[in-house]
Amino acid sequence: MDLQELLSRFAVALGIGLLIGLERGWRTREMQSGSRTAGIRTFAVSGLLGAVAGALSQAAGIGAGFVLGASFAAFAAVMIVFCREENKASGTFSATTAIAAILTFSLGAFALIGNMRVAAAAAVATAGILAAREDIHGWVAKITWPELRSALVLLAMTFIVLPIVPDDPIGPFGGANPREIWLIAIVLAAVSFLGYLGVRVLGTQRGILVSGVAGGLASSTAVTVANARHSVAGEGDPAPSASLFSSASLLSPAARSASARAQPVRSSAPPRWELRTSTPSPCRSPALARGFCPTRARHSLSCQRWRRIC
Repeated sequence: MDLQELLSRFAVALGIGLLIGLERGWRTREMQSGSRTAGIRTFAVSGLLGAVAGALSQAAGIGAGFVLGASFAAFAAVMIVFCREENKASGTFSATTAIAAILTFSLGAFALIGNMRVAAAAAVATAGILAAREDIHGWVAKITWPELRSALVLLAMTFIVLPIVPDDPIGPFGGANPREIWLIAIVLAAVSFLGYLGVRVLGTQRGILVSGVAGGLASSTAVTVANARHSVAGEGDPAPSASLFSSASLLSPAARSASARAQPVRSSAPPRWELRTSTPSPCRSPALARGFCPTRARHSLSCQRWRRIC
């Protein structure tokens, strides 16, 4: 890579360390100087150190993997030792800082030898997760076991069962496609679960509205079934949700139509048949356009060679 690209990758590695270090430094801003393992400066240097390790591994050629692996192991060992001593001094038990520092080093190395955009996106996601510590802990504390179980079942239906469900029709006359049926079940479960979460977080009326809009873009059947269940259970008035669902459902065909117009159109004309003969034959009649030879018995030699033109 040229010098400009190399400097850009080093700048991304430095930005990764500064971003994660900013969150870690803000989290421990009230601690005395020298009483914490890593702050914004240490994380920034960790990102640069990962980039340097990546550059050295590229320059090493055959021993690239060994150089990068040894650098990672040495850095991880130092951070683990220091974080362990910090936990002893403060009387806490946490590995967040050590893991964040190791991840910063890894993302810095990946920014130099891999995709810079992916490394930067991973750094932003890491900083966001670290910054949302209280919100995540509070959210986990409010989750009930039935909610967690329902979410796990929905995820299992989507990511475990769906890939192994056959996609070929079963039964006579074209039969039914098991994959399409399972997708309908997933959409129904997802809309119901989204409606439940909306009701719990936003309240009865607003939660049903949110589930109606989201479900209307995916499946009208799912929203209808979900609204019927809520109405029977007495969970709010489904009329506002139905009106918003109707508006949202109008957008879905329009989006599909726009997508279809963007794709090349295949010809839907029926295939034409022509008779390839070397001698005249009385089989040349309008019936030939339908692929039928009324005098095949008498003129089998001249009627056997057919060619389909698509």
